[in-house]
Amino acid sequence: MQLDREVRDRHGEAETLTHLGDAYQANADGAAASEHWRAAEAILVELGHPDVDGVRAKLAATEPPS
Repeated sequence: MQLDREVRDRHGEAETLTHLGDAYQANADGAAASEHWRAAEAILVELGHPDVDGVRAKLAATEPPS
């Protein structure tokens, strides 16, 4: 992720954050997963990238019912 930031690869950074979120979710740490997915979502929105829909689906699946 640091390298992505250094070379200003925003999409790569978002992809790394998404994978980190997936890893945290697999280890039953939903709070950390959501934190990383939200950061990825923000970058993807900024870029207007269609991958944002997948990240939003992950976030929606982890939100407690209202």
